Amino acid sequence: MTSLLTQTLPPHSRYIAHCTDNDCSKFKGDQGNVWVKIDQLSFNYSADPQWPSDFLNTKLGGKWTVTIPPALAPGEYLVRHEILALHVAIQPMGAQFYPNCAQIRITEGGTTGLPAGVALPGAYDPNDEEGVSNLT
Repeated sequence: MTSLLTQTLPPHSRYIAHCTDNDCSKFKGDQGNVWVKIDQLSFNYSADPQWPSDFLNTKLGGKWTVTIPPALAPGEYLVRHEILALHVAIQPMGAQFYPNCAQIRITEGGTTGLPAGVALPGAYDPNDEEGVSNLT
């Protein structure tokens, strides 16, 4: 018998993408490798508590501050916060993604563009070993 966790203890990730021609209304996140991971909070054996959601709530007061890379060139960007729920990830297609985005405008900064990232959706393969986890 396999028991599933009754509580989600997900990793959290943050990505940033530049909007082509500084127009986020035409943004296509799944076309090209445009999303660059800038931060993540995941299971940590040496932390107390170990699970990211617990750590976020008890150690960070429920707030997670992410620094935008200061050398980025001015322009329009999308920041994506993604929670990956693993409570039913024991089965293929069981991992549940909960993304949300915010549009930001960088008015001062550097001249650095973003490196190649990943397409979202499209970066995760549900048949990949990392996409299926037995957390029991």
